[in-house]
Formats: sequence, C-alpha cells, structure tokens
Amino acid sequence: MNSLEKFFEPESIAVVGASRDSTKLGHMVLKNIIQGGYKGFVYPVNPKSEEVMGLQSYPDVEQIPYDVDLAIIIIPARFVVPVVKQCANKGIKGAIIISAGFGEVSEEGKTWESQIREIARVSGLRVLGPNCLGFINPKIKLNASFGKNLPKVGNVGFLSQSGAFGTAMLDWAEESEVGFNLFVSIGNKVDISENDILEYWAETKIPKVIVSYLEDIKDGRRFDKLNSQITLKSPHLILKPGRTEAAQEAIKSHTGALAGSDLVVSTALKQFGCLRADGMHDLFDMVRAFSLQPKLKGNRIAVVTNAGGPAVMTTDFIEMNGLRVARFDSRTSEILRDKLPRTANIQDPVDVIGDALADRYAAAIDATLGDPNVDALIVLLTPQVMTQINETADYIGRLAKVHGKTVMAAFVGGKFVESGRNRLEELGVPVYHYPDRAALALKAMNEYRLYVSKEKAKQTIGATDGIGHVDVTKRLNVESIISAARSEGRNVLTPSEGLQIAEIYNITVPKSRIVVNEEDAVSTAEEIGFPVVMKISSEKFLHKTELKGVELNLDSPKKIIDAYQMLRSRLAHELGISTDQVEGDIEVQQQIVGGHEVMIGVKKDESFGHLLLFGMGGIYTEIYKDFATRLAPLSMEDANEMIHDTKVFEILTGFRNLPVRDVACIAERLISISRLVTDFPMINELDVNPLIVLDKGSGCVAVDVKITINSI
Repeated sequence: MNSLEKFFEPESIAVVGASRDSTKLGHMVLKNIIQGGYKGFVYPVNPKSEEVMGLQSYPDVEQIPYDVDLAIIIIPARFVVPVVKQCANKGIKGAIIISAGFGEVSEEGKTWESQIREIARVSGLRVLGPNCLGFINPKIKLNASFGKNLPKVGNVGFLSQSGAFGTAMLDWAEESEVGFNLFVSIGNKVDISENDILEYWAETKIPKVIVSYLEDIKDGRRFDKLNSQITLKSPHLILKPGRTEAAQEAIKSHTGALAGSDLVVSTALKQFGCLRADGMHDLFDMVRAFSLQPKLKGNRIAVVTNAGGPAVMTTDFIEMNGLRVARFDSRTSEILRDKLPRTANIQDPVDVIGDALADRYAAAIDATLGDPNVDALIVLLTPQVMTQINETADYIGRLAKVHGKTVMAAFVGGKFVESGRNRLEELGVPVYHYPDRAALALKAMNEYRLYVSKEKAKQTIGATDGIGHVDVTKRLNVESIISAARSEGRNVLTPSEGLQIAEIYNITVPKSRIVVNEEDAVSTAEEIGFPVVMKISSEKFLHKTELKGVELNLDSPKKIIDAYQMLRSRLAHELGISTDQVEGDIEVQQQIVGGHEVMIGVKKDESFGHLLLFGMGGIYTEIYKDFATRLAPLSMEDANEMIHDTKVFEILTGFRNLPVRDVACIAERLISISRLVTDFPMINELDVNPLIVLDKGSGCVAVDVKITINSI
C-alpha cells in the first residue's frame, strides 16, 4: 500500500485552526469540507470554542478521543511546529500545513521547516506544505483546501507548487468541463514532493492526464525514473517557469526553491516524455485535448470548414507543426462529391461553403472521419447569417463519439458562436477560439505519440553490446588518477590525466608525452612521427587558444625547438616565473591529419545528474551553439538521436560532396563517456574538444580531454 493512499482518502480529519469567524481561512476550509459532501468524521480544533459550525471542538489534536487520519493545520507559522509534534504523538499519519510564513520569507521560517522535516522523518508523519492550498479529491467529495469549489470528477491528476495557479486551474476547468482525479497543492515541499505524488499515481492508478506547475524539481533522478514509467501510459503536461535568471530569482523569493539550469530541465522533460507548455494558454489548450479526446493514432489531419481563408491558414499550421494534411481515399472523395455542392472543395481541407447548414457539415464530418487515411479532424466554423451554430456543435459531438478518432473544433468569432463553444465543451470536444490553437494542441498530442512509439522500441543502456564497458581493474586505474589529484588538493585533472582516463574507457587518443627540455621534445617528436602538435599541458590553463598555447604542423627538429622555447616563454609569463622554472608542462602530441572537429561535453547537475552535450567542435563551439543534450546514462538510441539533432550531422554525412565521416564512432564515444561519468559520479565537468571524426570506418580521436572533479 502506498503511504499516501490513506492521506488522500482519509476516514477522519482534524481541522486545527477551525474558526467561527467566516472571514478566517480556518472557517473557509472547514466549510469546504462540510459543504462539499465529505462523508468521513470531522473534528474542529479550537481551544477558544467548544463548537464550530455545529461540530464539537477540541482544544488540541491529542485531546480528540478518536483516531484521526489527517490533520489540516491553519494557524500562524510560529505555532505550527508544536502542533506537528502533537500530531506525531497521537499517531496521525498525515498533515496538511496550509499556513504560510516559512522558508519562503525568512531564515527563521527555514528553521521551522527543518524541524517539521525531522519530526516527519522520525515519526512517519507525511506532511503536505507548508504554504500550500491543500488538496481536493472529488471522488470522495473532499475539498481539503481553500479553493472555492469542489470540481467535477474527471481524469486529470493535477499538482502545483503555486496555490494561486491552482485556483486559476480550478476556475478554468469548471468553465471548460474538465474534471479531476486528484488536485494537489504541494507548496514548499517540506516532506511530500512532486515525486511522492507521481509515485502515488504510479503505484495506484495513473490518471489519463497528469498536469504539473513546478518551480523547482527536488530530486531530478527520481523524477526522471518515475516519468519513464508514467509517460508510457499517460501524458505528463508541465508548466515550468525559470527559463531566465530574473525568473529564477523570483522563484527563490516565492517558494524558497533554487531553480536548476533550464537547459538541464528542458533536456530531462523531453528525454522522459513530459510535454512542456510555453505558458498558461498552451497548458490549458493541451489539457483540453488530452483529457477530452482519445490518443492520437497518427499525424494525418483533415479539416472541414465553411470558410476558405481560415482553412488555408489551418493548413499552414498543420504542416508547420510536424503534422500532415490528410490525403483521402477514392471512396471518401466520391461520398463528398455526392453530398456537397458542386462549388465545394472535396479535397483536404474540405470546404462546405459559407451557406452550409448543420446537415452539410455532418455529411462532410462523417465522410472524413470514416476515411482510413485520417487520424484526426479539425472542424472550423465562422458565423454566417445562416450558420446553425448549436446544431453543428451537436453533430460534431455525436460523430466524434461514433468514430472514436481525435476531433477538435475552432469556432472563430465572438458572442455569436459562444453558445456553440459551450455546447461542444459539454459534449467533450475541445473547442478553441482560433485554429492555430487546435493545431498546437494536436502537435503536442503527436509529440507524445512519437515519444511512446520510440520508447517502446528503444534500446536500453544494458543493450549497447558492451560499448564503453570497462572492467574492474581498469576502473581502479581511473580511481587512482582521481585520488592522486584529490590528495594534491586539485579538482582539475591535467590534460595528460584526461587523455589517460579517456584511453582507459576505450576512447582513441593521439600518441603524446610530456617533455622536459628541447632534446626530449625533439626525440619524442621523432618517435611519434612528424608532423606533431606541441601544447601547454597544465591544469591551470584548460583553454589554450586564448593563451596561444598550441603550436601546429611541426614537421622538423628546428620547428620543434622554436615551438618549445615559445611555449615555455608564454607559460612562464602567465605564471609569473622565469623560463628556467618551467618544467613538465609542455606536451608533444601526434597531429591528426584530416577529419572534422566535433565536441562532447558533460556538466553535472546536482538534481538530475550528468548532462551530455554533443555538437560542433573546435574554437567555434560557443559561437555556433550547435549542440544536442541528453542525461546520462545514454542508450544507443539516445546517442544516435543526439547526433541527428545537430546541424553538424549534415556535414558529417557528406553535405555538398564533403567526405562522409565515421558517425557510428561518435555514438560509441558518447556511450563510453556516459558510462565513465556514471561510474565516477564525482566528475563535475568533462570536455572532449575537439573530437576529430575521420572518414567512415576510420574512427575518431579525442585530441583534448578536460576533466574537473569535486573535492570530496
């Protein structure tokens, strides 16, 4: 049994702070519980009153002579900790702290939160909040919140970090005929987090649609794991602010949360099948579509309209959003030719002409939905003098149920079409003011369809045929390199150490050696074979371009000596020492001739783990910003998708007669690096730049490997 089942379906509730004053929040919450029709036992707690709203009141929870499943606490923040202790002492297993004034406003509030968290940990008390709206379970008619109304029972599971956003969602849902499976406001997440709610749904019953407003994600790895289970069965729609630094500062002041890197969050949401809305309008549009309609089976969209202009625009919206205008089979064309006027357009989009009455709309809708080449339908209606608004809406609703395909409508206009919109919402058909909104909702449904299809066929990290796998002995060698750096107080590995680790993880690197003088440099170059590269090799200077720390195309002893003297002089200048004191920080390396430069990077996020980047390499990486991202561990499918998601992929595969490069080798290196950072979570950053990709079948070579580690 999930620990939150009793929490969300309690048989008895204590309301701490229940008030006889109708202007107080404690009165409003108690009133919501009673008037909502909750059938369980309700015990008001108010030391100053013997009775509240006709129910016997108790001075504190410990004096209630009955078992209590859930306590709702609505008192000033400074008094909350003792009440939470009382709840734990009585053996209550759930508490909602609606009160605000905690970590979101002061250091003292953060201390109270820490105390509550410790009480919960020791006692097993599950705590929702503080600074939250509460929750609503329409199935048992329980409004344990200060939201105004009890919403209808439905198929949407909703969780929000913002109470105000939650009340807006409730109001919108009532207008749009959207119902809830469960509505939860999580507030400051002192105990129960978004992950606990997701786990509750995963272990009990996943709603048809999950909708979240999240300002931060507490444990990204757990969040990803839960979504990998949930999103195969139901879409998870998320509104996640914090894309900009200014927004992240606002989040801190609002809930006390520290927003993570938005790039990491965006990558995680995409990788694990969540659909991120760009704003409230987008989110509401998506909720309508997913909650009211069956899942989209394909991307072929038909349009039925009484107006040519909006139909042409809708065609654009469809094609621009990864969808396709349907191509009817011959039977459908025959039916439309027979049923519609000679002036009507019988190809997609189907134009029933401006004078169409409801029965003409019905004939066109029935024919198009019956076509096997149609996966979904958008019905457009603009108000003409003769247009039968409500009757057309009735036909749309009826035929949508008969055919069982995804159907949406855009009734374009104002007051004249408002009754039709209302009727469609009653009939369970998503209706929009403008056709682009319908197309964007279908785009989201199609993205979800593609994700599920891809995920079911996807290889896992365990199915990569041993690529990047390293045995225990070799892993111990990496561990010793890292331990040695830590013992010296370094959190940056030398370039030479980086190359050693890369080679251990089956990543090809150039022949190279640290040299200590001119003679050593010449003999090393002759041993490696001309031409060679000479570079400064010090953990103090990871980016050598600005330092002019690389000399290329050295193909003679004289050039080797000149380059050595030049680099030693530059290094001495940067370090503020004499050239005689420079020793062991210059490297001679095999020069890789030909190929194309790409890069692989890794950045560790404390919540989500290691983010891998792949894209254009060399000195222009930061200018072009052509890269794709995924979170480790990678599957081979992930690695290949990363490569295909970049513009450099076209160059690597022979754009305009350029040489075809070894793309398969890049995927293997991505897997190897994914395994490396998974095996060694103390790696904070890793940068392979450039990785030189040779001709197809010839492999790829990591020329420069930079690694930073944490110091613990």
